[in-house]
Amino acid sequence: MRFLVHLRRRARARVTLIWDGLGAHHSRITKAHVERQRRWLRTARLPGYAPELNPVEGLWAWLQQRQLANGGDPDLTEITARVHVGVRAGRRRPGLPLGFLAKAGLTLGGDATSSSDPL
Repeated sequence: MRFLVHLRRRARARVTLIWDGLGAHHSRITKAHVERQRRWLRTARLPGYAPELNPVEGLWAWLQQRQLANGGDPDLTEITARVHVGVRAGRRRPGLPLGFLAKAGLTLGGDATSSSDPL
């Protein structure tokens, strides 16, 4: 829920949150919090285990090929810094997130990400 609070501060438009089957996403507290955010937040739930449908997997693969490759034996601080640099680099490439969505079979404004999940 802290992530949603953080996201709301930065979101300038409606957001579609694509989430997995983590147990915390099904809790009553989370469901109630998400329900109160319906003015700006939609949800789309992935099947229980389907990494090929998760666009975040594309992001991780891209980061591993770019920022995390050939890094020797970095500590957590260095890995975190590399991920931040990679995400910032990805933001400068507007087609990249759309590519991650397309690889997962999703589109913006299409059937999968525009529907609201009833939780």
